[in-house]
Amino acid sequence: ERLEKNSFIHRTKWGNSMPVTDPEKKQIAQRARLHMKICFNCGARNSLAATRCRKCHNKYLRLKNRALGVKKT
Repeated sequence: ERLEKNSFIHRTKWGNSMPVTDPEKKQIAQRARLHMKICFNCGARNSLAATRCRKCHNKYLRLKNRALGVKKT
């Protein structure tokens, strides 16, 4: 199908730009984005249960910073 020019929906790099209002869905999204370990060596995202990096096999992992600040406009 071909979309008309006026039917274009603004989307960001990560999908739809509308805010999530359902608290259950918001919690699931935050868990997916914030609850992980980051490799100090290569910066790859790993699961919380990981003991070594999935990419470079380094054992030096950190928890992702979960501090949520206010957006600056």
